[in-house]
Amino acid sequence: PPCQQNSHYEVCAKSCGQSCASLYAPVTCPAQCEEDCVCDEGFVLSGHDCVPIARCGCFYQGRYYPALTTFHPKCEERCQCQPGGNVVCEVLPCGPNEECKLVDGVQKCHPTGKATCSVVGGLYLSFDGLAYTFQGTCTYILSKLQEKNVNLEPITVSVENEAWANGEIIVPKVVHVEVFGVHLTLLRNIPGQVLVDGVFYYLPVNLLGGNLRIYQHGISVGIHTSFGFAVSYDLFYHVRVTLPNTYQDQMRGLCGNYNGQKEDDLQLPDGTVVSDVAVFGAAWKFPIPGVSCVDGCSGSLCPVCAEGQQELFRQPGYCGLLTLPEGPFAACHAVLDPTEYLNNCIHELCIGGGDKAIACQSIQSYVTACQAAKVIIQPWRSLSFCSLTCPANSHYDICSNVCEVNCAGLTDHIQCPENCVEGCQCDDGFFFDGLECISLDKCGCFENNRYFPQGQSYLSADCKTRCVCEDKGSVTCFPHSCAAGEECGLRDEIRVCFPKEGHCKLMPGAQLSSFDGLSGDVPAPGTYLLTSLCDVNSQDWFRVVAGVALCPPEEIAAPTLLHVFFKDLFITVNGKNEVWVNGLPVPIPLNITTSITLDVAGNVVVLRSPQVQVTRSPAGGVVVTVQPALSGRVCGACGNFNHDQTDDLQNPNGVAVNNVPELLVSWTARDFTLCVN
Repeated sequence: PPCQQNSHYEVCAKSCGQSCASLYAPVTCPAQCEEDCVCDEGFVLSGHDCVPIARCGCFYQGRYYPALTTFHPKCEERCQCQPGGNVVCEVLPCGPNEECKLVDGVQKCHPTGKATCSVVGGLYLSFDGLAYTFQGTCTYILSKLQEKNVNLEPITVSVENEAWANGEIIVPKVVHVEVFGVHLTLLRNIPGQVLVDGVFYYLPVNLLGGNLRIYQHGISVGIHTSFGFAVSYDLFYHVRVTLPNTYQDQMRGLCGNYNGQKEDDLQLPDGTVVSDVAVFGAAWKFPIPGVSCVDGCSGSLCPVCAEGQQELFRQPGYCGLLTLPEGPFAACHAVLDPTEYLNNCIHELCIGGGDKAIACQSIQSYVTACQAAKVIIQPWRSLSFCSLTCPANSHYDICSNVCEVNCAGLTDHIQCPENCVEGCQCDDGFFFDGLECISLDKCGCFENNRYFPQGQSYLSADCKTRCVCEDKGSVTCFPHSCAAGEECGLRDEIRVCFPKEGHCKLMPGAQLSSFDGLSGDVPAPGTYLLTSLCDVNSQDWFRVVAGVALCPPEEIAAPTLLHVFFKDLFITVNGKNEVWVNGLPVPIPLNITTSITLDVAGNVVVLRSPQVQVTRSPAGGVVVTVQPALSGRVCGACGNFNHDQTDDLQNPNGVAVNNVPELLVSWTARDFTLCVN
């Protein structure tokens, strides 16, 4: 059988007394042994995990709680188990819009209600029920906590939009969620995965002791928290944000302020209420440098639908299916008014050129909202209308719940949503692995609250451990280290060891640090060749020269002039961040060529090219950054960037010198010498 990390399989195991709880109270164990997974030596069972004894939790009022678990012995009392067994409690009475009750086995203060904001293509439905159309293609704040509140968990939800179909329809492309200090990202058309603080995780994900869960639910990915905040995204067209009513009148953004009054939902960040949706939307834009986008249209500039087309798309063969009195959604009409969904469906189908896929997405959004309200929906798809293709070993079901047949649930307790939703349900005997339905023997591993497909390997956060998910859910880990010249980090949202960039620094006070880490004093005055591409015949050739002077009044040695050469280009930056290109003064920012740019970040001048980046700060500090591919291919006082500083003290002839000052003198830029010796 599969065993968790820090445990192993034994044919004859006596493991019932091998737990954190048994450290605090005696446990009666059966005399007979049985096959089971047993914690490795030095580890004991805490909940579902084998942990070091020092990380055991607390035994409090007859119950065991894992370390860092928050619990409520009474509604007006909140306690947390500290590592080592100490329990810290505080008086915390239920607040407004809360009541004390037992939910999912947990007694605490629970919200008395909730509200949902929806994005359906270009239609926005606020928490308070305001419906408006916004066609912006930028990144916008959907909802965020207005200001810090000790009783409320900070929340931010933002969405990046893009054009779809014929370019007239706007759909959500990326959804960002920040909660509990964790940044989650859901990407359009990327099922089965979520970015957690920039790292791709396979679903399901169970974080912070179950307080934050991310899972596939039908066609959507759901994010659910222990305090009632939830986000759902169908990875194409529809986003839902649900908040408990403890957040009433505390939120701002495109979803409104959640104060029960829709009249003031178009509120700018400064509190001003406006009537122009485009102005309102633009005010909640989250600027991203280098991204080109528009904030939609206003009034008569927005596309309209001809009356004849409206009547056509109002028919049951299109959007009219939503409101058929005896149709598949009739049971939901009294719970969720379909009018706004119908109007949006007709409008977007019209401006989208009549593409039926638009109608399918719009209707599907209403179905999702109805099923979230636990309304039973009748089958509405057919082979000729909005058919849904399911992968191998699965079938379409109007009421599916793949969480209940999830591979991760074979080795750990996975809390599943209560409601079923339309989607692809695994056939009998098959299990969902986040992407498809597979046989039991192909299921992967649920390790450290993450699911890994069979055969998947992964690195720890410091790249010092590599683990592999093997068959039968077992995980094997072994020591790992990055090679010389590599560093641990993220590349394409995956943690890997990757080649380092080279950084050479010349700082005020005249200190030089080479690409490989050798450092020393810089003689002043002088003009020195910091680095260049050794191959002078290469089309990518460059040369970086820095002038160092004794600057008054303290006579501190500092870089005062920076000269950068490329083929047919000569760029100079002085101490006042004034720039000359080929001898002519130029303004910045400036695109000098298609691949060489000058920019200003704060007061720092940044010169970028594909091979090298040079920055100069107002204080005179110069940093030269070269790409990993240039390892061993550069020459100058900054060294050869071969990840070995022992050979950095070499003059232009390859002869060793004694120290950094001698090195720099040997690399004096002879075309900039101050005196004739």
